[in-house]
Amino acid sequence: MLHKRRVLIAIGAFAVCHLPLCFAIAQQSSEPADEFEQIKKEISTKQSLRASKERERAELRRDIEIVETERNRLQALRSSLERNLYESEQDLTANALKVNEYTNLRDQKTTELVWSTVTSQRLKARNPLTMLIVQSDPLKVDRLYNYHRYFVKQLETQIDELEQHLQTLEGLIVEATNARAKFDASERDYTANTVALQDRSVQLATLNSQLKTEIEALDKDLDQLIRERERLSQLIASRTSASSHTGPAPTPSSRGGMPNWPVVGDVRQRFGALRADGRIRAEGIVIGAVEGTPITAIAGGTVLFAEWFEGYGNTMIIDHGDEVIAIYAHCDTLIKQATEPVEAGETIATVGLGGSEDAAGLYFEIRVRNEPTDPLRWLGNP
Repeated sequence: MLHKRRVLIAIGAFAVCHLPLCFAIAQQSSEPADEFEQIKKEISTKQSLRASKERERAELRRDIEIVETERNRLQALRSSLERNLYESEQDLTANALKVNEYTNLRDQKTTELVWSTVTSQRLKARNPLTMLIVQSDPLKVDRLYNYHRYFVKQLETQIDELEQHLQTLEGLIVEATNARAKFDASERDYTANTVALQDRSVQLATLNSQLKTEIEALDKDLDQLIRERERLSQLIASRTSASSHTGPAPTPSSRGGMPNWPVVGDVRQRFGALRADGRIRAEGIVIGAVEGTPITAIAGGTVLFAEWFEGYGNTMIIDHGDEVIAIYAHCDTLIKQATEPVEAGETIATVGLGGSEDAAGLYFEIRVRNEPTDPLRWLGNP
């Protein structure tokens, strides 16, 4: 019966800063066991709700990241296509002029080719009219024939080159036309994805509004917590005094301190520091350590509580005697169970993640007569 009472007192003192609804539960229940069960149900409900909300937020963040990545990709593609389109259209104008120029030149060369071919054929056939023109000189006819034949080959070569230039220019014109088509298609994609991004933005705004409402509700709970804290502390103190508070409270010097640190590491949060909400000061310390590092008892005692506790994860509360209670929270694995004895330096749990933080660490608290005290005053050198 005494152990059960100590458990309820320790849990009540630990819960005072983290379960606003426990006040209503305490008022409604006259039996400590009933109160404890209602608190456990409330913890389970809140834990499930929190996990569900975090899953929703994680999915939304992934969706937003995908949309943002796609938007950036399309924006980059659009900019690239714009540059290519501008260059292609500039080339298109210049190439169109060249096409006209080369076409006219080709037609001119073709006309010259026809004339030279006909003349060459007449010379080769030694047409009487041609012989009369060259005064019936066969050598002169041969020279003139060879000249026209050479001129014909030159014209054919020039016409072939012009045809190749025209084909190249026509290919460039096709590329410019395709660039315009790609740009138009990308514009349609960009518009569609911009609409999708806007829809996601509306969803995010709705979520922010919901979160704002939830935060306001939590602020009201916190205000109620601050108002009720003193009243509950007095209630806990009255229960504690009924058990055995006689004489002065134990001190580190009277007990000889606690030479064993629960885990060796840097102190990331000190006693009395403002918590993340900026309204409640820390009643313990956070010792940084690698996840899975063994946690040892600072002194001998009896385990009062070893279960999941909302906001602190797996938590162990040990009565170290002389009205000194230690709280070990943010554990990964709990090795000891309630009612089991422990010895100084014995492994009782392992280090887990530090609550909402990414870094692993142990939250450690020492209470004397259920009043928090600076653990560093009790612990020796690590």
